[in-house]
Amino acid sequence: MGSLANTYQTNTTDYGRLIAAGYHANLFVVNPAVAGADIITNGGFNTYNALQIEVNRRLASGLLVQGSYVWAKSLGEGGQPTTLRNRGLDKGPANNDIRDAFKINGLYQLPIGAGRQFLSTTPVVKKILEGWEISGINRMQSGAVFALSSGRDGMDGSGSGVVLENITLKQLQNDISIQKVTPTQTAGATNPGQVLWLPPSLVTNTNAAFESNGQSWSTLNTSAPYIGPQLAPGTYGYEVNLRNPWQYHFDAAILKRTRIKERIDTELQVNFDNILNYNNFLLSNGPSSTSFGKTTSAYNDLSYNYDSGARTIEIRLHIRF
Repeated sequence: MGSLANTYQTNTTDYGRLIAAGYHANLFVVNPAVAGADIITNGGFNTYNALQIEVNRRLASGLLVQGSYVWAKSLGEGGQPTTLRNRGLDKGPANNDIRDAFKINGLYQLPIGAGRQFLSTTPVVKKILEGWEISGINRMQSGAVFALSSGRDGMDGSGSGVVLENITLKQLQNDISIQKVTPTQTAGATNPGQVLWLPPSLVTNTNAAFESNGQSWSTLNTSAPYIGPQLAPGTYGYEVNLRNPWQYHFDAAILKRTRIKERIDTELQVNFDNILNYNNFLLSNGPSSTSFGKTTSAYNDLSYNYDSGARTIEIRLHIRF
């Protein structure tokens, strides 16, 4: 619809026909005589509010434990404003809006060796048993925000919103869950071997609304929930902000320090990022995508260069002399 309006407004021939038919010159554009009116300002804003609780056990008897909980809310504006008359229309969760985060880390030094509770008298055994440390970091946090858009021009030619039919935003969020469809399921199972994040019935009905993946309006069940594009006045849609599922991360490390001579010592460290190899998935495909409701992407931290999404083992050896 927006593309059609843009054609009538920008094409000289079509625009002339529009005026000849008796329509006003500003039917689609408020001031058609002005090619562009730009304003550069720093009017954008972000807000961040948080409640933080932290508990520490300082290192004593070889044991250190730290734990924290953060409840936060981060809001900001999108890029180009929809309208200067109401900047609040573009206010929404920022990409770093993590509402809940639980973190706990600990370190334990084995009580064997010089300066520890137990000291072996056998030199060889002492070198083997001394200097061991075990540490770990566990993080559980609510999912980051992602926008669900139609990928099509809206009624104004710039939006890409969706319309929720027979389902509320809260119900749609509650429907999000990771469902692994295994090849061992019965014949006819939907997408065996795939990872789904929405119920198959909702995905199929949404495909019918967008006429994709072999579905069409003739197979659309208008009484069941689905996500549809904006097709008519009165059903103007907006980008829907949804949240990825909760994330679980557990990293661990083993450290061994050994003094060989007075001026030579070694430090062997083995790091296990995502030691349990737990899969955290990233959800992003919109309803116009052929892979809507499925995911093949692993979640990465916001920096996109630390959390690879899979178990990573790193071995380091330091020799100091």
